[in-house]
Amino acid sequence: MRLKVGKTAGLAELSIGAIRDLKLDVLESPLDATDSWPSVPCHAEIVGISSNLEKQSLVYELLSDRAISKYPANSETN
Repeated sequence: MRLKVGKTAGLAELSIGAIRDLKLDVLESPLDATDSWPSVPCHAEIVGISSNLEKQSLVYELLSDRAISKYPANSETN
């Protein structure tokens, strides 16, 4: 990840099938290490989300409903 996350942030695990059921796709997108960040070989991107804010909100809600597991994103909350 290349984001700073707050203490209440979380990460969700999703199945690729559930994402594709929403007519979206998942592309492998490994991240190389930088001065500030380690490499993330398992990074992927969800593509095909509309630029329309209403449609985005609906897709994000549908993705949230399909989460397999949820994890705290900040190690301080573990």
